[in-house]
Amino acid sequence: MKKQPLTNKQQEVLDYIKAHIEKQGYSPKREDIAEEFGTGINNVSRYIDVLCEKGWLRKDSSKRPPVLEVVQ
Repeated sequence: MKKQPLTNKQQEVLDYIKAHIEKQGYSPKREDIAEEFGTGINNVSRYIDVLCEKGWLRKDSSKRPPVLEVVQ
């Protein structure tokens, strides 16, 4: 699947998720992302959904909290 281009804000969110995974070894919580970007949980959920739809992230919802994986 070919990845679709991202907006600047989508790229910033993806970069934050990547950096968090590299530093901590696990994906950030939605609350962490919301705090980082000064936005609400619903907006963060939408960013994650769009990043998945565009082929940049995979979300494993079978785990609690859901695990995010950056697609290389």
